[in-house]
Amino acid sequence: MALHKFFRTTVLLTSLIGFPAVLHAQETADPLQLSTAYAQTQKAQFAAETPGEMADVIASYQGLVDQGHALSAYRLARVYRFGILTDQDMDKAVEYYQRSVDLGRADSLGELGIALLHAGRPEDAFAAFEKAEEAGVSGGYEVDRAKANVRGDFGDISDQQDGMAELEALWANGDQRAGSTLAQAHYYGWSGQVDHEKSLAIFRQLADQGDAYALDRIAVFYRYGYVVERDYAQAMNYYQQAVDAGREKSMFGLADIQVRLNRGSAALRTLQKASEAGLEDAGLEIAVGHINRDFGYSTDVQKGVSALLSGIEEDKIDYKIAAVELLAEGRRFSTDVPALVAALEAEADQGNASAAGALIQLTREKPGLVENAWRKRQDYIEAYSEILSDRTRATETVYLTLDSKRPRDVGPALSDLLAGYQDDAFRYGFQRVFWEDKNAYTYLLQEKLKDLGLYKGNVNGLMTKNTVRAVLSFCRQVEIYDECIHGPMRSGAMRKIVEALVPAGA
Repeated sequence: MALHKFFRTTVLLTSLIGFPAVLHAQETADPLQLSTAYAQTQKAQFAAETPGEMADVIASYQGLVDQGHALSAYRLARVYRFGILTDQDMDKAVEYYQRSVDLGRADSLGELGIALLHAGRPEDAFAAFEKAEEAGVSGGYEVDRAKANVRGDFGDISDQQDGMAELEALWANGDQRAGSTLAQAHYYGWSGQVDHEKSLAIFRQLADQGDAYALDRIAVFYRYGYVVERDYAQAMNYYQQAVDAGREKSMFGLADIQVRLNRGSAALRTLQKASEAGLEDAGLEIAVGHINRDFGYSTDVQKGVSALLSGIEEDKIDYKIAAVELLAEGRRFSTDVPALVAALEAEADQGNASAAGALIQLTREKPGLVENAWRKRQDYIEAYSEILSDRTRATETVYLTLDSKRPRDVGPALSDLLAGYQDDAFRYGFQRVFWEDKNAYTYLLQEKLKDLGLYKGNVNGLMTKNTVRAVLSFCRQVEIYDECIHGPMRSGAMRKIVEALVPAGA
């Protein structure tokens, strides 16, 4: 009888889903009634397949929140946080996590802190994490807190040392997510020191436990030759294991390696599987692969161009960026280049780093396609410096310096440039100099070794016997002599030398 009365007072939002949405705001329901309505709403959420159906679910949760149901506020927060069949809205996620806490669900404090971080409110996030700890709440937020400390996301109150210690303790207790985060911290140098060996060791332990992301990361080590020798066959093996373990995104890396190993038809099949799995970028990757003739006998350039132009006509910015990058690489197809440039400028002005990078690449590689390309290239680098990745900013400023200076002035100019860079920017810039101008690289190397007291000769960019001796002496000091003895100008030795110079150079 009580349930019959309850259902008569609810608002039925949809007969297709068939669940009672909420009690009228002015009515009061007992806990059993709220729990029953919540269970039906949650069931409807799991069954929802369209934004319209999710809108009904959201309205139902909202009504339950208005009746004081904390768990409904928590569920609604997650819907907005992850954008489940609705627009992702971190501010609303914060609002509903807070409502959940206010209604008595202290367990929401940890996730409230995470949402506050993503909403750009680091100090509030720090306070929420502290309250969660005081309340004895656990459940994964500790990893996010530690990561934020290590990366400095809390601003002046960040404690990198404390963050690393917390990650290490969590990993020692078997927390796989903490282990993955710790491995990333070593890989990217979040705490100020890159250590690829430690990163790889942790990823290997995680891979032994079947962690798909770790398998993908190990593939990257072999793909680029970090710590280990570059080995495309091993990279392909690990990418395939990552895919088999459920990481569908690893199909992109797998396809790239298959192309490098001249298995073009296999790469096309991999990307087609990615498309069938619903991966958003798969269609574009297939189009670009056809245009680049990556798929061997399965290549159809015209098919790729047609797909690319269709994407441009549909106003897809990723297709426009890809088109500009392809033009910069020398691919030819009929399109409105000024319109593409204008579209990418508008995107870059809104903070799209990929668009900015593509514009700079086009003005550098194909200046004939852009009016006043040299001036625009300089303007782009200056205007978009803040949004460019460390790799792109360092690489492009090195290119610009090499292109704008007389040979005798290149070394000192690059030295001044890299003096203003730290961490990844320093590393990528130094490495780019190696690939573009060996004499300039030698100049920088001599200068660094002279600062360390290892080189006594002239800083002139010539790889003399004295320079080689100084390099080998440095390699002994930083324990990479086994790599350097085979030739200090080999790419593998160069990477390790630059890695060892980053703390001193930055």
